[in-house]
Amino acid sequence: SFKDNLELIQNNSFFQINTPFRTTRCNEFYDKIGSLKNHYNNWVLPKFFYKDKNNKDELISINEELSMTKTVGFSDESDLGKIAIVGQDTFKFLKSIKSLSDINFREECFFTVYLKKGEFLFFDKLLVIVINKEYVLVLLNSRIEKQFFDYLLSNLNSLNFDIKCNIFKECENFQVYSLVGSLSHKLLISKFQITNFSLSKKLKNKIYKFDYCGEEIFILFQKIGSELFANIIINSSSALKFVEDIYPNLKNLGGGLIGRKSFEKIKLESGLISWNNLKKEE
Repeated sequence: SFKDNLELIQNNSFFQINTPFRTTRCNEFYDKIGSLKNHYNNWVLPKFFYKDKNNKDELISINEELSMTKTVGFSDESDLGKIAIVGQDTFKFLKSIKSLSDINFREECFFTVYLKKGEFLFFDKLLVIVINKEYVLVLLNSRIEKQFFDYLLSNLNSLNFDIKCNIFKECENFQVYSLVGSLSHKLLISKFQITNFSLSKKLKNKIYKFDYCGEEIFILFQKIGSELFANIIINSSSALKFVEDIYPNLKNLGGGLIGRKSFEKIKLESGLISWNNLKKEE
């Protein structure tokens, strides 16, 4: 999956059938459940889900989704930019980036990093996911993906080949989902039979990795304010099966799917700075 060329784009053409916007393999399933979609960072994703096809009132639907913080809600964040840094000197290269220089990189851990104006022409945040010492995946706002990718590439080129690593865009190779709610962690711990789970200071940034239909799935647990969140990163080829698989679990716990409008509101109210709602520094 570590390629960024025309062949890869052609092989992922299912994202762009009859539309200039990217879509996910789950969109037909979302239609079956009942959703109204909108464009987010050049992706077509659910704005909200409705329970009754005869009543698609936005306010009623969003209020229903907001109440899922008491149980568990599932939201699609596949529009996030995804950049992979791959190679034996990955850690060394990342330490050369000013905003990342203070991070104690450890395998199977994740970190949130805030970019500051001065070093960059923009202010935003990164979710840095250290799969292993030779592969780090960075999730970021799609609107700055190109600028940040170009910035990393320029830094890599300036090192005169002293660093052995490569940088790739993984935008369409992975889907990203988020769970939120008091039962979100319980659902995943039970589903994947996680026995060493802990939100202690020592383990709170741990990445949990599992095999799912022959592909790796990565789970990140977080607690922001009083809300429990979990991020799920999965290969696009297995994404639809995963969403169809987890949906009955959500319903059994009194939860369901959450559209983008509700999910952004939940994140803001929890104190989690959203990719789409960051305040620009003066």
